[in-house]
Amino acid sequence: CRLSIQLSHLSSFRGPLQYDHDEGQAVIGGYVYRGSLAPALQGQYIFGDLRDGDKLYNFDADTVAQGTLSRLSRVYLKYNGTTYNEVGDFTGSGVGSRNADIRFGYDEDNELYIMSKYNGRIYKVVGATKVEVYGSLANISTRGEVGVGNDVLIGGFVIQGDEDLTVLIQGVGEELVSADSSLAGSVLTDVSITLYDNMGNEISSNDDWTSEDAVLKQQVMADTGSFELARRSKSSSLLETLSPGVYTVILSGVGDAEGVALIEVYEVPSE
Repeated sequence: CRLSIQLSHLSSFRGPLQYDHDEGQAVIGGYVYRGSLAPALQGQYIFGDLRDGDKLYNFDADTVAQGTLSRLSRVYLKYNGTTYNEVGDFTGSGVGSRNADIRFGYDEDNELYIMSKYNGRIYKVVGATKVEVYGSLANISTRGEVGVGNDVLIGGFVIQGDEDLTVLIQGVGEELVSADSSLAGSVLTDVSITLYDNMGNEISSNDDWTSEDAVLKQQVMADTGSFELARRSKSSSLLETLSPGVYTVILSGVGDAEGVALIEVYEVPSE
Protein backbone atom coordinates (compact mmCIF):
# COMPACT_ATOMS: atom_id res chain seq x y z
CA CYS A 1 0.00 0.00 0.00
CA ARG A 2 1.26 3.48 -0.83
CA LEU A 3 0.26 6.98 0.14
CA SER A 4 1.55 10.50 -0.42
CA ILE A 5 1.59 13.05 2.37
CA GLN A 6 0.31 16.62 2.06
CA LEU A 7 1.47 19.21 4.60
CA SER A 8 -0.51 22.16 5.96
CA HIS A 9 0.47 24.64 8.71
CA LEU A 10 -1.37 24.21 12.00
CA SER A 11 0.00 25.86 15.12
CA SER A 12 3.06 26.46 17.26
CA PHE A 13 4.75 24.90 20.25
CA ARG A 14 7.51 25.95 22.64
CA GLY A 15 10.71 23.92 22.52
CA PRO A 16 11.44 20.63 20.73
CA LEU A 17 8.23 18.58 20.74
CA GLN A 18 6.72 20.32 23.74
CA TYR A 19 3.08 21.43 23.90
CA ASP A 20 0.40 21.48 26.58
CA HIS A 21 -2.37 18.90 26.95
CA ASP A 22 -4.94 21.17 25.32
CA GLU A 23 -3.15 20.35 22.04
CA GLY A 24 -2.30 16.69 22.57
CA GLN A 25 -1.56 13.96 25.09
CA ALA A 26 1.55 11.93 24.31
CA VAL A 27 3.86 11.84 21.30
CA ILE A 28 4.01 8.67 19.19
CA GLY A 29 7.64 8.90 18.13
CA GLY A 30 8.47 8.91 14.44
CA TYR A 31 11.50 9.73 12.30
CA VAL A 32 13.21 12.62 10.54
CA TYR A 33 12.71 12.00 6.84
CA ARG A 34 15.98 11.59 4.89
CA GLY A 35 14.71 9.64 1.87
CA SER A 36 14.44 10.67 -1.78
CA LEU A 37 10.85 9.83 -2.82
CA ALA A 38 9.33 12.83 -1.02
CA PRO A 39 11.71 15.84 -1.29
CA ALA A 40 9.20 18.18 0.43
CA LEU A 41 9.62 16.10 3.60
CA GLN A 42 13.41 16.46 3.80
CA GLY A 43 14.40 17.30 7.39
CA GLN A 44 10.82 17.01 8.69
CA TYR A 45 10.17 15.00 11.83
CA ILE A 46 6.95 13.04 11.26
CA PHE A 47 5.09 11.82 14.36
CA GLY A 48 1.66 11.14 15.84
CA ASP A 49 -0.16 11.94 19.07
CA LEU A 50 -1.77 9.26 21.24
CA ARG A 51 -4.94 11.24 21.95
CA ASP A 52 -5.52 11.97 18.28
CA GLY A 53 -5.11 8.29 17.37
CA ASP A 54 -3.92 8.30 13.78
CA LYS A 55 -3.57 12.00 12.99
CA LEU A 56 -0.02 12.93 11.98
CA TYR A 57 2.10 16.03 12.59
CA ASN A 58 5.48 17.38 11.51
CA PHE A 59 8.08 20.03 12.25
CA ASP A 60 11.39 21.08 10.71
CA ALA A 61 14.02 19.22 12.74
CA ASP A 62 16.89 21.12 11.11
CA THR A 63 15.82 24.55 12.41
CA VAL A 64 14.20 23.90 15.79
CA ALA A 65 16.07 25.41 18.75
CA GLN A 66 15.65 24.81 22.47
CA GLY A 67 13.67 27.54 24.23
CA THR A 68 12.21 29.14 21.08
CA LEU A 69 8.88 28.85 19.29
CA SER A 70 8.75 26.64 16.21
CA ARG A 71 6.01 25.86 13.75
CA LEU A 72 4.07 22.63 14.21
CA SER A 73 2.06 21.43 11.21
CA ARG A 74 -0.66 18.91 10.48
CA VAL A 75 -0.04 16.17 7.95
CA TYR A 76 -2.84 15.14 5.59
CA LEU A 77 -2.73 11.83 3.75
CA LYS A 78 -3.37 11.14 0.08
CA TYR A 79 -4.20 7.52 -0.73
CA ASN A 80 -5.47 6.19 -4.09
CA GLY A 81 -6.05 9.76 -5.29
CA THR A 82 -8.14 10.92 -2.30
CA THR A 83 -6.92 13.19 0.53
CA TYR A 84 -7.76 12.09 4.09
CA ASN A 85 -7.54 13.76 7.49
CA GLU A 86 -6.03 10.75 9.27
CA VAL A 87 -4.92 7.18 8.75
CA GLY A 88 -8.17 5.78 10.17
CA ASP A 89 -10.20 7.42 7.39
CA PHE A 90 -8.99 4.91 4.79
CA THR A 91 -7.96 1.79 6.71
CA GLY A 92 -11.25 -0.05 6.05
CA SER A 93 -12.19 -2.88 8.38
CA GLY A 94 -10.00 -3.97 11.25
CA VAL A 95 -9.83 -5.06 14.87
CA GLY A 96 -10.39 -2.77 17.86
CA SER A 97 -10.61 1.00 17.74
CA ARG A 98 -9.78 2.98 14.58
CA ASN A 99 -7.94 5.35 16.90
CA ALA A 100 -5.49 2.64 17.95
CA ASP A 101 -2.00 4.11 17.91
CA ILE A 102 0.20 3.85 14.84
CA ARG A 103 3.88 3.03 14.33
CA PHE A 104 6.62 4.38 12.06
CA GLY A 105 9.60 2.74 10.38
CA TYR A 106 12.18 3.28 7.64
CA ASP A 107 14.18 1.11 5.24
CA GLU A 108 17.82 1.05 4.10
CA ASP A 109 17.08 3.91 1.67
CA ASN A 110 15.67 6.05 4.52
CA GLU A 111 12.15 5.87 3.07
CA LEU A 112 9.35 6.24 5.60
CA TYR A 113 6.67 3.65 6.45
CA ILE A 114 3.50 4.06 8.52
CA MET A 115 1.94 1.02 10.20
CA SER A 116 -1.69 0.86 11.28
CA LYS A 117 -2.42 -1.42 14.23
CA TYR A 118 -6.13 -1.30 13.32
CA ASN A 119 -5.89 -3.21 10.04
CA GLY A 120 -2.34 -4.55 10.29
CA ARG A 121 -1.19 -2.89 7.06
CA ILE A 122 2.07 -1.09 6.27
CA TYR A 123 1.96 2.04 4.08
CA LYS A 124 4.98 3.51 2.28
CA VAL A 125 5.34 7.27 1.80
CA VAL A 126 6.05 7.86 -1.90
CA GLY A 127 5.56 11.62 -2.29
CA ALA A 128 4.63 14.86 -0.58
CA THR A 129 3.35 18.36 -1.35
CA LYS A 130 3.88 21.29 0.97
CA VAL A 131 0.89 23.65 1.06
CA GLU A 132 1.52 27.21 2.27
CA VAL A 133 -1.58 28.78 3.84
CA TYR A 134 -1.99 32.55 3.48
CA GLY A 135 -4.80 34.83 4.59
CA SER A 136 -6.09 36.59 7.65
CA LEU A 137 -5.79 35.63 11.29
CA ALA A 138 -9.42 35.61 12.41
CA ASN A 139 -9.33 34.48 16.03
CA ILE A 140 -7.33 32.03 18.10
CA SER A 141 -7.84 31.26 21.77
CA THR A 142 -6.79 28.90 24.54
CA ARG A 143 -8.36 28.44 27.98
CA GLY A 144 -6.92 26.78 31.04
CA GLU A 145 -6.29 26.77 34.78
CA VAL A 146 -3.72 29.25 36.11
CA GLY A 147 -1.96 28.78 39.44
CA VAL A 148 0.80 30.62 41.28
CA GLY A 149 4.45 30.92 40.32
CA ASN A 150 5.30 29.16 37.06
CA ASP A 151 1.83 27.64 36.68
CA VAL A 152 0.88 29.94 33.78
CA LEU A 153 -1.18 29.76 30.59
CA ILE A 154 0.77 29.93 27.31
CA GLY A 155 -0.59 30.70 23.84
CA GLY A 156 1.28 31.01 20.54
CA PHE A 157 0.44 32.44 17.14
CA VAL A 158 2.14 32.99 13.78
CA ILE A 159 1.80 36.02 11.47
CA GLN A 160 2.55 35.03 7.88
CA GLY A 161 3.05 37.06 4.71
CA ASP A 162 5.08 40.23 4.10
CA GLU A 163 3.02 42.91 5.88
CA ASP A 164 2.69 44.02 9.50
CA LEU A 165 -0.56 43.07 11.25
CA THR A 166 -2.38 44.77 14.11
CA VAL A 167 -3.77 42.34 16.68
CA LEU A 168 -5.84 42.55 19.84
CA ILE A 169 -4.48 40.21 22.52
CA GLN A 170 -6.60 39.68 25.62
CA GLY A 171 -6.22 37.85 28.91
CA VAL A 172 -9.80 37.27 30.05
CA GLY A 173 -10.83 36.36 33.59
CA GLU A 174 -14.13 37.35 35.17
CA GLU A 175 -15.89 37.92 31.82
CA LEU A 176 -15.78 34.15 31.19
CA VAL A 177 -18.70 33.73 33.60
CA SER A 178 -21.01 35.56 31.18
CA ALA A 179 -20.28 32.84 28.59
CA ASP A 180 -20.29 29.90 31.02
CA SER A 181 -22.13 30.36 34.32
CA SER A 182 -20.62 27.14 35.69
CA LEU A 183 -17.30 29.02 36.03
CA ALA A 184 -18.70 31.35 38.69
CA GLY A 185 -16.26 31.48 41.59
CA SER A 186 -13.48 29.65 39.72
CA VAL A 187 -12.16 32.27 37.26
CA LEU A 188 -8.89 34.19 37.59
CA THR A 189 -9.87 37.57 39.05
CA ASP A 190 -6.64 39.50 38.39
CA VAL A 191 -4.92 38.81 35.06
CA SER A 192 -1.57 39.85 33.60
CA ILE A 193 -0.36 39.10 30.05
CA THR A 194 3.08 39.42 28.47
CA LEU A 195 3.93 39.16 24.76
CA TYR A 196 7.26 37.67 23.57
CA ASP A 197 8.92 37.25 20.18
CA ASN A 198 10.37 33.97 18.91
CA MET A 199 13.70 34.64 20.65
CA GLY A 200 12.04 35.03 24.03
CA ASN A 201 12.39 38.83 24.12
CA GLU A 202 9.57 40.69 25.88
CA ILE A 203 7.65 43.01 23.54
CA SER A 204 4.99 44.38 25.88
CA SER A 205 2.82 43.52 28.87
CA ASN A 206 -0.42 44.63 30.50
CA ASP A 207 -1.97 44.36 33.95
CA ASP A 208 -5.51 45.82 34.02
CA TRP A 209 -6.70 46.64 30.50
CA THR A 210 -7.89 50.19 31.29
CA SER A 211 -4.37 51.32 32.22
CA GLU A 212 -3.70 52.40 28.61
CA ASP A 213 -5.71 53.11 25.41
CA ALA A 214 -8.97 52.06 27.07
CA VAL A 215 -11.29 53.94 24.70
CA LEU A 216 -9.53 52.63 21.57
CA LYS A 217 -9.51 49.09 22.93
CA GLN A 218 -13.24 49.25 23.63
CA GLN A 219 -13.89 50.15 20.00
CA VAL A 220 -11.62 47.36 18.75
CA MET A 221 -13.36 44.83 21.01
CA ALA A 222 -16.68 45.77 19.41
CA ASP A 223 -15.22 45.66 15.88
CA THR A 224 -13.61 42.24 16.30
CA GLY A 225 -16.31 40.49 18.33
CA SER A 226 -13.89 39.65 21.14
CA PHE A 227 -14.83 39.60 24.82
CA GLU A 228 -15.88 43.13 25.79
CA LEU A 229 -14.09 43.69 29.07
CA ALA A 230 -15.94 45.35 31.92
CA ARG A 231 -14.79 48.85 32.84
CA ARG A 232 -13.71 47.84 36.35
CA SER A 233 -12.42 44.44 35.24
CA LYS A 234 -8.91 43.25 36.10
CA SER A 235 -8.61 41.36 32.83
CA SER A 236 -5.78 42.48 30.53
CA SER A 237 -5.49 43.62 26.93
CA LEU A 238 -2.78 44.57 24.41
CA LEU A 239 -3.19 46.28 21.05
CA GLU A 240 -0.03 45.68 19.00
CA THR A 241 1.16 46.06 15.41
CA LEU A 242 3.53 43.18 14.72
CA SER A 243 5.83 42.09 11.90
CA PRO A 244 5.49 38.60 10.37
CA GLY A 245 6.88 36.04 12.78
CA VAL A 246 6.16 33.70 15.68
CA TYR A 247 4.87 35.07 18.99
CA THR A 248 4.08 33.78 22.47
CA VAL A 249 1.61 35.14 25.03
CA ILE A 250 2.05 34.20 28.69
CA LEU A 251 -0.90 34.77 31.02
CA SER A 252 -0.40 34.73 34.79
CA GLY A 253 -2.26 35.68 37.93
CA VAL A 254 -1.34 38.83 39.81
CA GLY A 255 -0.12 38.11 43.33
CA ASP A 256 -1.57 34.83 44.54
CA ALA A 257 -4.57 34.90 42.21
CA GLU A 258 -5.57 31.51 40.77
CA GLY A 259 -8.34 30.30 38.49
CA VAL A 260 -9.52 29.70 34.93
CA ALA A 261 -8.53 32.24 32.28
CA LEU A 262 -8.52 32.65 28.51
CA ILE A 263 -5.99 34.00 26.00
CA GLU A 264 -7.54 35.29 22.77
CA VAL A 265 -5.91 36.91 19.74
CA TYR A 266 -7.90 38.77 17.07
CA GLU A 267 -6.78 40.41 13.85
CA VAL A 268 -7.84 44.06 13.86
CA PRO A 269 -9.52 44.95 10.52
CA SER A 270 -7.64 47.59 8.55
CA GLU A 271 -9.55 50.78 7.76
